[in-house]
Amino acid sequence: MGGARGARLGVACALGLVLSSTARGADVSLRIEEDRPGWYVLEGSFTVTVPREIAWAVLTDYDHIGEFVSSIRASRVLERRPDRIVLEQEASGGVLFFKRRTFVRLDIYEQPLRHLWFQDTSGRDFLSYSGAWRLDGQPPALRVEYRLEAAPRFYVPGFLARGVFRRSAERLLDEVRLEMMKRALAAETGVAQGR
Repeated sequence: MGGARGARLGVACALGLVLSSTARGADVSLRIEEDRPGWYVLEGSFTVTVPREIAWAVLTDYDHIGEFVSSIRASRVLERRPDRIVLEQEASGGVLFFKRRTFVRLDIYEQPLRHLWFQDTSGRDFLSYSGAWRLDGQPPALRVEYRLEAAPRFYVPGFLARGVFRRSAERLLDEVRLEMMKRALAAETGVAQGR
């Protein structure tokens, strides 16, 4: 076995070893509060040993987010300006009998390699939906922080909404962390990503 196929297999095996030695979600911390009835604040973070450029590339890979975040059904950039990006996303999520698709049109503002802010301007499924991603620290330990403030337009009992938001955010953070690790390993071994 040789060439690119052998290299990809080698990366896949190495990645499997890395991921099997790290329990799913073990490095992700998350806090959720109900600010007032129906208004939720989530704050999460994880530490990852990848170059800042790779972490930033994952966070800003807007058109391909659905390839590594399982809840995203569609994600496409509608507009790129020097001062902002307009992104439409459709996501699905839920718990037990409660399943729902949600839509947002995000205005995104970037401070490259450091911080990005987003806010839904559609108002379709949320009264309010805004948040941020931040990269902090220096390699080898890069801290990735996430914050979301959300108030759904649809009624969900508080105990159920907290569970849905918690599970969705934990999965999001874990999947983003794993994608960063995967890309860093591919960069180290010189194997190109298949896009």
